[in-house]
Amino acid sequence: MRKKLVLLHGIWLQLEHCMTAKPFTRKNVRVTLYTRPGCHLCDEAKEAMLAARCAEEYTLVEVNIESDSRLLHSYRNEIPVILINGTEAFRHRVATDDFRRQVAMAARSANDIPQR
Repeated sequence: MRKKLVLLHGIWLQLEHCMTAKPFTRKNVRVTLYTRPGCHLCDEAKEAMLAARCAEEYTLVEVNIESDSRLLHSYRNEIPVILINGTEAFRHRVATDDFRRQVAMAARSANDIPQR
């Protein structure tokens, strides 16, 4: 893992944890987790995501909301928030089966895009 500067929803962020082992491809879904240190619900969400046993289908980007005052203001009491390919999929709680289903749907959608 390494720190990385990315543009996310119009905000430049230095990510504390950035899983970059897999490139974003047609078979790979991007999952963004808004979190902060000491968030027990965020820890539970990560456990549910791991328990879904579909990690090979997505790239996880964890965003510490304390890294940007606008994110902190927007998500202070709302975390965890999980986006799948840029669309909010979960807030506060994540069910393992629902997460697996959402990732699978996103992967199928990505595979339906015609090649150029």
